[in-house]
Amino acid sequence: MAKERILVGQDDAIVEAAKPLMAKLDAGIELVAVGDGARCIVAFTKLLRAGKPPLLVALDDDLARIDGEGCARAMRAIERAFGADSVAVLFYAAGAADPSRSALLKTLGRAVHLPRREEGTDAQALRMVKAFAKLLKQVRGQ
Repeated sequence: MAKERILVGQDDAIVEAAKPLMAKLDAGIELVAVGDGARCIVAFTKLLRAGKPPLLVALDDDLARIDGEGCARAMRAIERAFGADSVAVLFYAAGAADPSRSALLKTLGRAVHLPRREEGTDAQALRMVKAFAKLLKQVRGQ
């Protein structure tokens, strides 16, 4: 059986630390790491074109080339072009969700904010996987 994917626009070290945690949570899910926003948009488009959209997308605000917000807006435009359903988005960003972030989340729909904390890579990976678990339940209607 083919694995389902979570597309992660995030620091590679955090994603690598999250992979074994995710495998324990759900061995049928593969974390696909992309290091910058442009590559994230390309990977997202390829998955949609193949008819295998990711279960969800996690975006760091500080992605290179195209930031998380720009990446999310581009993904929504691509979904509309393909006539695809909106994929859930997890923004991994510094600080609390301010009014502009809250407005963005509302505009995008199916998007949530996970505040980044000053903590080690392993702790960040664990928080991210816990957020994935919560979102996956929602995405799967559990």
